[in-house]
Amino acid sequence: MVMLQPDFVYGVVRRSLALGAIAALISLFAASSEVAGAVVIGTLVSAINLRVVALSVKRMLEAGRDGNASSAFWTMVLAGKMFVLIAVVWVLIAYVEVDAVGFVFGFSLFMPAIGWQMLVSKPDESEEHSDD
Repeated sequence: MVMLQPDFVYGVVRRSLALGAIAALISLFAASSEVAGAVVIGTLVSAINLRVVALSVKRMLEAGRDGNASSAFWTMVLAGKMFVLIAVVWVLIAYVEVDAVGFVFGFSLFMPAIGWQMLVSKPDESEEHSDD
């Protein structure tokens, strides 16, 4: 089983960006430049969101490991991030008039990127089972 480590999350971000670039190129030729731009924007918003979540969770776990049971600050960062994310999506779609379908498609590319990252990740040595 693959552990959720920072390297894993950073790999998901890289693969999301790669999938976003491929999807943007395809949508540029198959649809329009507006859709391709929306795919790029959705992918970038998703990548930034993943990085902020990864950083917050990493800090929460470090605080717990150091004996500090309070993770209120990073919990507030995650809650604030969610409000900012909702506001950004709303502004991009309602006011900037980014193509909603392209944006959602680009944003959701992190899901196949997770699968891709799981396929290429090596299991930890501690997870290897011995036959005793």
